[in-house]
Amino acid sequence: MIYPLINNILEPFTYSYMNTAIWISTIIGCVCGLLSAYLILRGWSSIGNGISHAIFPGIVACYRLNIPLSIGATISGMLATGMMLKVNEKTKLREDAAIAVVYITFYSFAMFMLSLSPSAVYIENIFLGNILSMSNFDAIQVLVISLSVISIVCMKWKDFTLLFFDEGHAYSIGLNVKFLKILFFSLLTITIVIGFQTVGILLVIATVITPGATAKLMTKSFGKFLFASSFLGAVSSFLGSYISYFLDCSPGGIIVIIETSIFLLCLFFFSKKYKIINNL
Repeated sequence: MIYPLINNILEPFTYSYMNTAIWISTIIGCVCGLLSAYLILRGWSSIGNGISHAIFPGIVACYRLNIPLSIGATISGMLATGMMLKVNEKTKLREDAAIAVVYITFYSFAMFMLSLSPSAVYIENIFLGNILSMSNFDAIQVLVISLSVISIVCMKWKDFTLLFFDEGHAYSIGLNVKFLKILFFSLLTITIVIGFQTVGILLVIATVITPGATAKLMTKSFGKFLFASSFLGAVSSFLGSYISYFLDCSPGGIIVIIETSIFLLCLFFFSKKYKIINNL
């Protein structure tokens, strides 16, 4: 009685494609959660949304030219990030307005290219992700990039923390604020590019926002905040990929549903907890 149950639980791990999907999505979830903490800290969630839309033109162009999608997506995302920072620096527009103008422009251009050849792109793979068919080469590539992003964030976490807490103070003590911004947004762009392979271009924004938003409800300590955000991103991605095997569906939607469910549970639990404390 027990052994058949255990066999059913472990069944997804008997397939190599599921092992690849589960562990790669877990690593990507961890990286997304790590960067999510900084975005939530500064209130820059709209930037993640902007970049996730801005990589679309690069994806469409690469499909038409028959070259790896990640190359075009990265270039497109970097261009959009540079434009966002430049518009914000040279004008008096608020950051959210600059982001909206840039990402709408990029997304509209992608729609225009797509309309010229509607059958050139597998829309379902782009919107929902395609991690179940990821090759070993792609998996190794994602693993190396993810570990590189984590390593850079770990080396620069103090500088990033100071930048996001108080940019003026960071500038006054001699930190290269412009370089740190470019570095962070480059890491974010690369993370979104590898993340869209897991959950798709529309849902990747949830993986770089929801873990940080959930962790923010749980603790006021920034160290714990960073750890909780990374942990929640990793666990949600692991469970989503694992459960998708039994539901016979795309992992992307399940991952985001789990992340959102955890957020709602924390919102209910911690808001109720604080209400009780305040009434004492």
